[in-house]
Amino acid sequence: MVMKMTKKLFIFLTISILFLTACDLGNTPTAQVEEYLSKYQRLEKNFDKEKEFLSTYLNLDKEKIEDKVIKRQYQNLTYEIKNEKIDGLDANVEVSIEVYDYAKILNNTKLTEEEKQDEIKKQKERINYTLKISLTKNKQNKWVLNSITKEEKEKLLGIYSK
Repeated sequence: MVMKMTKKLFIFLTISILFLTACDLGNTPTAQVEEYLSKYQRLEKNFDKEKEFLSTYLNLDKEKIEDKVIKRQYQNLTYEIKNEKIDGLDANVEVSIEVYDYAKILNNTKLTEEEKQDEIKKQKERINYTLKISLTKNKQNKWVLNSITKEEKEKLLGIYSK
């Protein structure tokens, strides 16, 4: 009887420890960055901010920017976590991303604005960028992404010019 109770207690404790550990696995800087980037891939972002950003960047009317151009970029975004550094309540995650190279088209001065829009829709050439995403641990002990910089946003959209 004591043997059965000990065995049940051991199993219960083992399962409890595994469960509690598993719940905390998603609370790492890397896991938060992966979740953030996968939201882009799953198109769970609101494109109004991206359209506003692009319209300002391209000096175009917001309504001329098509959702499918942004969606195509994000759905085909690939990434690889390269490094994670934690320093107390701050962390930095270095990520290598690959996106369509829209900057190459946008910087082509020989094309009209309309031609640029058409070329962007057909772009197959891709480019690699490195993002350095910073995070901070909040009062609830959860890692939270800090604001994404303009440069990082340009890289995600494939419009960054070095």
